[in-house]
Amino acid sequence: MNDFDSYGPLADEDRYGRSRRKLKWTPKLLEILYADPLCGACDVGCKRNLDLEIELTLEALRIKAVKDGAGPMPAHKKVADHIAKKHNQFGAPMRIGRSG
Repeated sequence: MNDFDSYGPLADEDRYGRSRRKLKWTPKLLEILYADPLCGACDVGCKRNLDLEIELTLEALRIKAVKDGAGPMPAHKKVADHIAKKHNQFGAPMRIGRSG
């Protein structure tokens, strides 16, 4: 590390590349983190110019948010509960067979 690195992104990492700072899970950070649908469009666009793994980074941050107790967002929790209890994302009762 040289003198200029103290102002760059590596300044907050130890010699193994681990961050020394703790994330502060603010409502705005969580809103931004969960706003991306992870559809892959940004990945396709960025692969032309840069070899970035945007989706993997966002997924890793979401996993960390859940482990830290900050995520998922309330709307996502609601959908997960519906899937667990009613086996569909809307919470509608299960229908057996078809009517009509």
